[in-house]
Amino acid sequence: MNEESKATQKCIQDIMEGKTLLRRGYCRPGQSEYYYLTKNFDGSYNQIDVPDDFGRQWFGKTLPGNESMKQLISNSNSLTGSERIEALKNNYPIKLRIKENPDINGRWPIQHSQTIGEYFVKKYDNSINKYAKKYNVDVDLIKAIMYTENADGHWLGGNYLRDSLKLSKSQAPMNIRGDLWNGMNGKNYNTYDPEQNIELGVQVLQRLSNSIENPTVAKIGTLWNSTARDKVSDFGARVEYNYNNKFWDTSNIIPQLDKNIYNKKQK
Repeated sequence: MNEESKATQKCIQDIMEGKTLLRRGYCRPGQSEYYYLTKNFDGSYNQIDVPDDFGRQWFGKTLPGNESMKQLISNSNSLTGSERIEALKNNYPIKLRIKENPDINGRWPIQHSQTIGEYFVKKYDNSINKYAKKYNVDVDLIKAIMYTENADGHWLGGNYLRDSLKLSKSQAPMNIRGDLWNGMNGKNYNTYDPEQNIELGVQVLQRLSNSIENPTVAKIGTLWNSTARDKVSDFGARVEYNYNNKFWDTSNIIPQLDKNIYNKKQK
């Protein structure tokens, strides 16, 4: 868990204990816009900053009660896929236990195109690096997701044709569903715009990474593809393989039909 995630969980705990989230009219450089007050023994108060991400999400709203929050955290794996999405969008500190899966088939699909996957990663390299830094997300994780989505999901150009006609459920370059993930941090994103598409996708990866017990690339990739999963999926396995080999940076192509690319077995 990164420092921002720890700070967010502390903010939730403090506010549930009766503190009120406040907003500054003026911020010094580097100062958070949102804060709460703690009282000292002498009657004076300290201003405790909270992450702006958390402040924008929760300012003026009521958090679930302490017992409701505890139940939500302890029963995270019982949430449906759509309930998990809502919890992640609202920055609830859920913890999802995703099991390894020794029986998955992690082969590249027959339509896999390294050329298409590599093209998208290189085309949006600047945006990937910008948002990786902004949201503190592993840049190669973002590239592995984008590569896998486009190398495997192009459907001979049909996916991009639907994008151009505004008919697709999920949009390139991240192949993210704006109808499901919009509302992150109280903001609506135009996922047909590549820049907004990537920024939203990186935020989703950040939330997923912070919400998985013992996160791995395969587990994150699994939930990226389907938030309802409780075991590593074929897609998650392919993301991990592509992450480890960085096929967007090489011309080496592994035979697509006879290479089992995810053969980690559980003892």
